[in-house]
Amino acid sequence: MIEKKISKGGFIDFGSIAAAQTCVAGTGQVNYGVEDRQIGDSSRENFYNAKHRAVGAGSHATKAGRNFKWLPWADNGINYAESQGNDVLSGPFSGCYMVIYTYGGVRRIGHIATPGAKAAWNALVAADPQIQVVGGFRPDTGYKNELPKGNDSRFNILGLVTADSKFYAVMTFLQGGSNESRIAAIRKMDSLSVATLSALP
Repeated sequence: MIEKKISKGGFIDFGSIAAAQTCVAGTGQVNYGVEDRQIGDSSRENFYNAKHRAVGAGSHATKAGRNFKWLPWADNGINYAESQGNDVLSGPFSGCYMVIYTYGGVRRIGHIATPGAKAAWNALVAADPQIQVVGGFRPDTGYKNELPKGNDSRFNILGLVTADSKFYAVMTFLQGGSNESRIAAIRKMDSLSVATLSALP
C-alpha cells in the first residue's frame, strides 16, 4: 500500500504526470499511458531533514508494497487501468472523478475527465450491463487551503485507490522546474454513493 510511503512533508519525484491523450468530447473508455511504477527507497541529508524518494519504472522485485499503476488523465475521456491487485495513482485532479468499477467481471480504476466525459460515463453505466460501479470519489474535494512554502511552485492533487479499495487525496507542490513534489497532505476519503457515481451530476 503506497500511502505508507507518501508522507506529509516528504518529497517524491513522481515522474511525468502529464495528460496521456486529448480525446474528442464524449469519448468513452480508453486505455492510454498506464504504466507500472515503483516508489524507491528514501534518502535524506541528515536525520532531521525531510525524506526524498524517486519513482521508477517497472515493479519492485521483492517489495510489492512499493508498486503501483500510474493512470494518467485523458482529456475528455474515461481512461482506465485494470488494477490486477495493485494500487492505482492518478492525476492531476481539478473536478474529475476516480472510480472503481468492474467491466465483464474485471476490476478497473477509471479517471473520468469532466466535463468532457461525464455524459459518456453516465450513458455507459445506464446502458452497458458489463459495467458494475463499486465506489469512487473526487480527489479535489480533499483540498483544505494548502499553502505554498520554500521552493513550491505548481499545486497538484493526485488520487490514490489502493488494492483494498481505500481512497486517498494527495496534495502536492512541484519544486521549482523539477518533477519532484512536496507532499502537503494526504487524506483518506470516503466513497460517494453508487447512485451518485452512476449518474454524475
